[in-house]
Formats: sequence, C-alpha cells, structure tokens
Amino acid sequence: MITVAIVGILSSLAIPQYEAFLVRTKRAEMAMNLDGIRSVEIGYHAEWDVFTSCALTPPSVPGRTAIPFGATITSDRDWNQLGWVPDGRVYGQYSIDASDLVGELATFAADAFADIDGDGNLSHYQTTQSLKPVMLTPNLVY
Repeated sequence: MITVAIVGILSSLAIPQYEAFLVRTKRAEMAMNLDGIRSVEIGYHAEWDVFTSCALTPPSVPGRTAIPFGATITSDRDWNQLGWVPDGRVYGQYSIDASDLVGELATFAADAFADIDGDGNLSHYQTTQSLKPVMLTPNLVY
C-alpha cells in the first residue's frame, strides 16, 4: 500500500512536467522553421536582389493540434515562389513582410505565432536577415 502511494505521488509530479515538456517541444517548431525561412530568403535575395513577402499561412493560428500548412499559389510573391514549405503539419502561423527596396537596402521580417496550449495568448517569434529567430513573448506563453 505504501508503494502504491509513493507511485501515485511520483506520477502526480511527473505528468504535469511531461505535459509542459511536450508543449515546449511543439513551440520549438517555430524557431526551427523561421531559421529555414531566413536561409531561403537570404538565398532568394542573392538570386533576385530583393526579398519576397508571404501572407499569413495557415489562415488561422493553429491551436493544440497541428494543421496542414496549406501554401497555395496566390500571387507571384508567395511561399511557393520563395521555395519554402514545412514538412507536414504545423503548430504555428507564419508570415514574411519584405520591403520593396532593391539591393542592400532591402529588408524582411518573418514572424511566427502559435497558441499551443489553447489559452488565447499567442507566442511570437521573429527573424530578420541579420537576426536569428528570437522569441518576443515571455517564455511562459505557449
């Protein structure tokens, strides 16, 4: 009986920690995808001398479950033109806002938003041509 009580106490401590670990793991997708987006944008700039903008995709912020990225050809400046789409489903919503300037003055900012724990508070990551992905919201926002 004492053994059962000890196992119950340990599991009551371990399960919340495990769930928090899973949420942090899902949120890490955004930084990895933004790093890939940053690399592809820099390559696109090297070839075309401009950066490209991409609309918010998927259309809404995914919640607790991953959804398809859903990049479709909507204009000459979109995810397919850039040549980047994630592998499989995503937990985040991604966008790129590029300036219309040409050459070295051109800039871009790529953003990712997620609400993995479903509480309505969005976590926000951002990257630019000169900065690796950084989290702009507090670390406790998932």
